Amino acid sequence: MLKIRNPPAIAAPAALYSHSVEIPPNAHWLFTAGQVGVRPDGFIPEGFEAQHDQIRMNTLALLADSDMGLEDIVRLNVYLRCALRAGAWPAAIALSCVAPSRGASRPFGFDRMARRECAMLEPLIR
Repeated sequence: MLKIRNPPAIAAPAALYSHSVEIPPNAHWLFTAGQVGVRPDGFIPEGFEAQHDQIRMNTLALLADSDMGLEDIVRLNVYLRCALRAGAWPAAIALSCVAPSRGASRPFGFDRMARRECAMLEPLIR
């Protein structure tokens, strides 16, 4: 079981995340490559919302393939292409907080990706 840590010696988290997550000894780990909104057939849906939905489905499939779920996520970062949609920050913040554990997660902005059509990248650690 993951143990959420927000010690009183530092300021409380500014949003729906935790400052740290402690992982128990002998835990089952899964490291993923950053997920983008590409469907299994290789098609990239147009727009932030459609890609967000596909990233979530891809992430759930990776977790399920390892007998895990959202509750097992320790850290999930969302990398959002800044130039694509500045107004998407609230959704990116919400996406980075999908784990019930509210792990040590954050959205980040960047300017380029290997595939120009992709709006965001989502790596996670479990």
